[in-house]
Amino acid sequence: MLSAGNNGIEFELVSDVAKQFGDAIKETITDVLNTYGVTDAAVSVVDKGEFS
Repeated sequence: MLSAGNNGIEFELVSDVAKQFGDAIKETITDVLNTYGVTDAAVSVVDKGEFS
């Protein structure tokens, strides 16, 4: 989920692999948001693992 933010890009990440892949997930999302010129957003991510 993405909603308006006030303090840059803020994340709420729920993932079983957040310790291993959390930084990469956040970096990918930040790159996409930057491509679209989004500088302030509250991002909520629920990662359920890989696709089968």
